[in-house]
Amino acid sequence: MASMITSTSNDQVRAVKRLHTPKGRRDAGRTLVEGENGLEALRRSHLVPTSVFGLPDDDGAMEYCRVAGVAFTPVSDHVLRAMSDVESPVGPVMVIETPSFRPMGFANTVALVDVADPGNVGTVVRTATALGWAVAVYGSTADPWSPKAIRASAGTVFRAAISRGIDPIADASANDLTSVAMVLDGDEAVDLAGAPAMLIIGSEARGLPSAIRDDAELLWTIAMADGVESFNAAAAAAIGMYALS
Repeated sequence: MASMITSTSNDQVRAVKRLHTPKGRRDAGRTLVEGENGLEALRRSHLVPTSVFGLPDDDGAMEYCRVAGVAFTPVSDHVLRAMSDVESPVGPVMVIETPSFRPMGFANTVALVDVADPGNVGTVVRTATALGWAVAVYGSTADPWSPKAIRASAGTVFRAAISRGIDPIADASANDLTSVAMVLDGDEAVDLAGAPAMLIIGSEARGLPSAIRDDAELLWTIAMADGVESFNAAAAAAIGMYALS
């Protein structure tokens, strides 16, 4: 076992802390996975961490590292708190190479356009994976590989089909998907007769850009009680995917 790290000035600690920011993750091509749930998600995936840090009595992490052939580096409690992206970490903290986006396919796809909250992004990934949908991200949508999105996805991000594109309408057309835009003033009933769809969800604050609204084949609104302004983006995506499945 490696020597225990007790200083937050350690180079490895500094490198992990840089992964707390989008720029740091982009520059390094790596991201963070944390906690027992994250460890279990990695155990079920094909991904192997490049580094694992945990408290010296973390037997579960040490056993995982032994089986996976990865070095386990013990750290003190205050160092673990510095390395972690969560407020009250229990460890371990694992570094992985950021997975690659996949090509879009001819399957039901939920498209996220400028969805800024990584918690919403991770929740959509979790729901999409459960329902057999793919995910596509556009514009300023939060990184699905950020630590917060990974946690919100409950680890399903490691086996989800996630792509990145520039124009959801063009991608829908190229993949023979019916483009269905979620809006506040569209039709309240949509029937695709089983045809595959691209369900397009806009930002939490502004909704979808007008160009996407104008070019989408269908505009869909979920009926709501009087006085309710809108659904949360992740909730709207969940309802839409379930209804179209």
